[in-house]
Formats: sequence, structure tokens, C-alpha cells
Amino acid sequence: MAITKRTIKDFDSSLQAHMPLDIPVPDELLTDNDARIIKDMFDIISKYNSGSWISDMSITEMRADLLQLQSMLVTIMYKFGSLTSYVEGIEEQLKIARSKVRINARTMKQNFEDNGESVAITLDDLKDLSYVKTESIWAKFEKARIGADFVKYIYFAAKDHVQMLNNTIQGLSRLE
Repeated sequence: MAITKRTIKDFDSSLQAHMPLDIPVPDELLTDNDARIIKDMFDIISKYNSGSWISDMSITEMRADLLQLQSMLVTIMYKFGSLTSYVEGIEEQLKIARSKVRINARTMKQNFEDNGESVAITLDDLKDLSYVKTESIWAKFEKARIGADFVKYIYFAAKDHVQMLNNTIQGLSRLE
């Protein structure tokens, strides 16, 4: 009787990874409207890049910019909130998917051994296999994380500018 030796190839072809939970992905990350809002925010902020902005602009224009930027921050906060909520759970989702692959591989190994077959696979092989099998899930999650980080940095940069502009307006208003 010939003994069948099972290797990582047998496991690789038999194992699949699936999203552990069906968590909805935020609206395809950044929409055209989000990009327009971000561009509009930075168009307003860029007016303050010149060295003469303080003498070129009236307090009324600064207040209008401040209100518009604050409104845009509220709009972008919606996207930021939905993306960060999604991203907070992705690491655990990925861990669950990888664990399921490893558990299924261990079950396969046990079944092969129970059938008298020789199995040449290590725990490191199973770990590596779980990473390979979940690569597409990781890529999806990574895209969401990058989108969330981008929106977060935009949000906080604009928020800092809003605070600076608000303080400037208050200071100038006292001088008038």
C-alpha cells in the first residue's frame, strides 16, 4: 500500500477565505462630491498663503470663509465618521478570516492523518497560507484605511485653519 504524502499544495487548493462578516463598505470611499468639497476647502485655505492676506481681506470675507469652511468640515466629518467606523473593525475582521483558514487547514490535516496519510505541513506553513488566502480581503481593508487616513488628515488640517482664522478674526475685531 502506497502512502500518500499531503503537502501545502493540497491545502492551498482546498482552502478558501471569505469575509467573516458582511460589513458594508462606506460609499466607495471618496466620491466626486467629496473631492469637490476637499478642493473647495483648499481653494479657500490657499487664499491665506500670501504674505499680504491680512491686509488684502476684510473681516467680512474672513468670516464668510470661516463659516464656509466650518460647513465643509461638518460635511466631511460625515465621511470621516463612516470611514473610521469601518476601519476600526477591519483588523479584527482580517484576524477572524485568517483564523478560519488556519482552523480549516488544521481540520484538513487531522482528516488526512485519520485516513492514514502522511502530512508534511508546519504551523508556519499554515500561518503563511492564511496570509496568502486573505490577501484580497487585506487589500480591500487597506484601501478603506488609506481613504480614512486621507480624510482624517484633510479634516484636521482644515480644522486647524478654521481655529486659526477664528482666532485671527476675534483679534482683529477687538482692534476695530
